[in-house]
Amino acid sequence: MNKNILFIALIVILVAIIGVAAYMMMTPSADSQVGDQGTKFAIENNGTTWAHVDMIIQNATLKNGTVQNFYIETWMKPYNGTVNQTSQELQVIGTGGKPESTQSSVFVQNVNGTVVIDLSKLLGYGNEKLPAGTSIRIIGWKGLYNSTTPVPTQNLNISMFGWSNTLNPPSNITKYDVFVGNLTVGQLPADITNNTVFLGENLVDVENLNGLKHFNELVYEEEVLTVNADGSISIVFTQTPALCELVAKIP
Repeated sequence: MNKNILFIALIVILVAIIGVAAYMMMTPSADSQVGDQGTKFAIENNGTTWAHVDMIIQNATLKNGTVQNFYIETWMKPYNGTVNQTSQELQVIGTGGKPESTQSSVFVQNVNGTVVIDLSKLLGYGNEKLPAGTSIRIIGWKGLYNSTTPVPTQNLNISMFGWSNTLNPPSNITKYDVFVGNLTVGQLPADITNNTVFLGENLVDVENLNGLKHFNELVYEEEVLTVNADGSISIVFTQTPALCELVAKIP
C-alpha cells in the first residue's frame, strides 16, 4: 500500500515538473521586450535619405563585471515625423550572428527613422536603469544611401539621445545633433528594405552578415555616453564629426 502511494506521488510530481517546463517553454521571455525602466540610446535620422551608422561600443562593463565590445550596424529610413513602433519590420541580428527575430525588441525598438538600443539589457541589467556614472564609449562611422538612383550629395542630419524610467523618451529630452553637409550618397543595398540593425559580440558576427565594409561611410566620430542620476544620458563628443578618408574602418 505504501509503495503504491509513493509511486503515485512520484508520478504526480513528475507530471507537475513536466507541466511547469512546458509552460516555461511556451511563455515569452521577459527579455523579448524593451524594458520600460531600462536605459536606452536612440539614433534618429532627420534627413531625406537613408542613414547608415556603424558603431563599436568599446570596453563596456557588464553587470557581472565582464568587459567586452559590441559591434552594431544600423540602417535607418528617412524620418517621417511619426512614431509607430510596430508598422515596419525590424530585422534584429543578435549575438552570435544569428537572427533573433523580426518585429522584435530584444535589444532594439523600432520607430520610423529611428533605432533604439536597450543598453540595460545589452549590459545585463534587465529592466533596471544603468547606475549613475556609467560611461559608454562609442566610435562610429556614418554615411548616406538612397534606394533609387543615388543623388550626387545630400546632408547627414541625425540626432542621438538617451533616457531611462519610461518606454518612450520624454518630450523635453536633450538631443545631440550631428549635421554634415554635402555628402556623397551611395546606392542602398538591395537587401535593406526596412530599418535594420545587426548586432554582435564579435566583429566577425556582423561582418559575416552585412559587412561593416560599406564604401560610403564618410563621417567619423567618437563620443562618450554618461548616465546621470535621474537616468538621462549626457553625450560628449571626444572626436567631433569629421570627414574621413578611405581607410580601414575597424581597428
